[in-house]
Amino acid sequence: MRHAKIFAAEFIGTMLLFVVGLNAVFNDGISTAIGLALSIGVTVVAISAIMGPVSGAHINPAVTIGLAIMRKVDHDKVPTYLAAQFLGGLAGGLIAFWMARGRDGGFSPDEGNFAISGWEQLGGGYDWVTMALAVSILTAVVVLTYVAVASRGEPRAGSSLAVGLAYVAAVYAGLEMVGIAINPALSFGAAVFAGGDAFEQVWLVMLFAVIGAALGVMMYLAAEDVSLEDTMLGESALARKARDVGTSTVHGAAGVTAGAAGAVGDVADKVTDTVGDAADAVKDKITGDDD
Repeated sequence: MRHAKIFAAEFIGTMLLFVVGLNAVFNDGISTAIGLALSIGVTVVAISAIMGPVSGAHINPAVTIGLAIMRKVDHDKVPTYLAAQFLGGLAGGLIAFWMARGRDGGFSPDEGNFAISGWEQLGGGYDWVTMALAVSILTAVVVLTYVAVASRGEPRAGSSLAVGLAYVAAVYAGLEMVGIAINPALSFGAAVFAGGDAFEQVWLVMLFAVIGAALGVMMYLAAEDVSLEDTMLGESALARKARDVGTSTVHGAAGVTAGAAGAVGDVADKVTDTVGDAADAVKDKITGDDD
């Protein structure tokens, strides 16, 4: 039953984020960079406040991956989160597409104005390297915020506002370079209906969003007093190997040290006995006691 509630909350939340938060994208002459960023951020705050007690209101696959790495979400629930988010993104894309087609003069996704992520087709003229850096860093900012508030147990109101402001900053900073590429579910949902370059580029955008999730976790681990063993990374084969090698090395060094200490102790005993015998001999000579 818990999985069903999580699925419903994440599906509805991601769908509403698309339809409500991104509506300004598809309205010519209305959207501005700051207006769009605020629209998405305020929508995230509302969804987080409503759906947060049910699922945590991840509404973003990158956030779920980051929290899973930090063990802030049960790993058996991760597929439920991801499925709900991508299906919610598709549902939101479909609804937004229908709404956009209802305006005077019609609407064609071939015009490129239905894509919400990418690089060349968004008008900024940036290359894919810029996209990779922008998506990775800006997604890391969002994931870092989620991980921080989840790890510190921030009150719901404060955490909702924090993640909303993180979205505002990330969307505004990256809009000209990569569009709204910090949420793979939204990028995928729009690309399916936009087609063309948007659909061809969305896979690379999604890849670097996942890399950004890992980067956000690394930032948190670097800034906070958190052990790697407290994260999913502590269970990796590489981490286990490193831990085993380190443990065996420490045990071996301890054995060598103990052996050396024993040898030194034996030598010390022999020296002590020899010195004692010599002292007794000298004493006998002085006192004239040869017995």
